[in-house]
Amino acid sequence: MGLEEALKYPLEKRIALIFDYDLTMTEEFQQVPYLADNFRAIQKEYNGKEVINPKTGEKITLSINEPADYFRLSDLWGEPHNGVGYVHQMLHDARKGILKNFTEEGLRAAGAKVQVSPGLPEFMKKLRKEWKDKCHISYFIVSVGLEPLIEGSTIAQSGQIDEIYATKLYCLDEFWKGKKNGGMYDSMSEIVTPFSKTGHAIEIAKGGRVNLNRVMKHLSYCFDYRNMFVLGDGTSDISQFAYARRKGSRIIGVYRYDSVEAFDNIRTNKLIQDRCNAIKPRNYREGSDLWNYMNQKIKVMLERACTFDPEFIDMYRKKKIRNLKIRDIVSKHLKKCSYCNGLLDPSISPPDDTE
Repeated sequence: MGLEEALKYPLEKRIALIFDYDLTMTEEFQQVPYLADNFRAIQKEYNGKEVINPKTGEKITLSINEPADYFRLSDLWGEPHNGVGYVHQMLHDARKGILKNFTEEGLRAAGAKVQVSPGLPEFMKKLRKEWKDKCHISYFIVSVGLEPLIEGSTIAQSGQIDEIYATKLYCLDEFWKGKKNGGMYDSMSEIVTPFSKTGHAIEIAKGGRVNLNRVMKHLSYCFDYRNMFVLGDGTSDISQFAYARRKGSRIIGVYRYDSVEAFDNIRTNKLIQDRCNAIKPRNYREGSDLWNYMNQKIKVMLERACTFDPEFIDMYRKKKIRNLKIRDIVSKHLKKCSYCNGLLDPSISPPDDTE
């Protein structure tokens, strides 16, 4: 979509939604369809294999019973869920011939098979229509996943996404030969980790990487943090959640919409709950709880008159204001400001039965 249209609107009329991808916009990890296509070769290579755990020195026998078990391989020798290890494992296995079609075309084709969450990608077009001429809504995906897998999805192919930030794969063999021929990926040119997601949120707010380390006046920003939503399941989102909430963004933790177990897992996870303004079922259908919450908060954002610094609200919530006079000022402000009060207590919704 691009940001040209957004910049036609004043800063206070620009809304940005930043989505995690796996288990935020999808019902399965994005790599699963690709791994399923290669599952027989993966099992043949690794299932039942005896290895020494380098972290504990313990001898273990690998058990690979379903595609998602593939992640156990990199968890053995790398830091789990860091967005780096599994990519190296895939590159390693592609070079060995275990993984086939590890190319741009192959990964995009596999990405098209991923099961997206209910209501997507229609949600994005409908939300824009709902607020047409009142504001501009931009959509971003920030993921520790693989860019070509996301690019192949029905979400990316809908034409609604403004930018995708994910790990970029590269074929160095093509580069050194000076000829692009759809070759196998053999390296990475950029990687997204859970911690670096925060940098991409800053990049989005400032309007591009060129401004990332630049000191900018508020009105020069592309997006006001207070007009941003950050949505994620929490697995790789903690640091981004914390930073964006401190800046006044609305943080929404999502979980499988029909699962009591998933609901219990996210609402009892203090790391996630302390950083969320809302915990909602992962249902993007029109009329769903998430749909209604999003529209309500967009209305609140557009009608906002308060200019109180949200960082003070966040520090007050965390009981981190040392100066008693400042603490008193914040306390008095909260007693009379419904907008800032709305940044405090989380809105938590149980699973629904929508089919």
